Amino acid sequence: MNVFFGNLEDPSIQPESLSGDLVWYPSAFWLEPPWRDTEKFDIDWLLDRAGKTDVVMLVHPEGILDDPNLVRQFQAIVESTESRVLQ
Repeated sequence: MNVFFGNLEDPSIQPESLSGDLVWYPSAFWLEPPWRDTEKFDIDWLLDRAGKTDVVMLVHPEGILDDPNLVRQFQAIVESTESRVLQ
């Protein structure tokens, strides 16, 4: 089981295994620019990293739906990666 138990803003932090098959992610890639270092963690970083390992991407719908650019970025990410959307 992979679980997101974090609110940190550094998606390069590696997940940790607690016991057996339980893996927790302390941090996420925040799509909204105010919550991430957009120069260090841009969309290309996410796509590259997601091609190698699981990455939690955190999205607040109300935070991106009013911004057509963020909606396009979200769609591009979902279309170009193997994604699972959790609600």
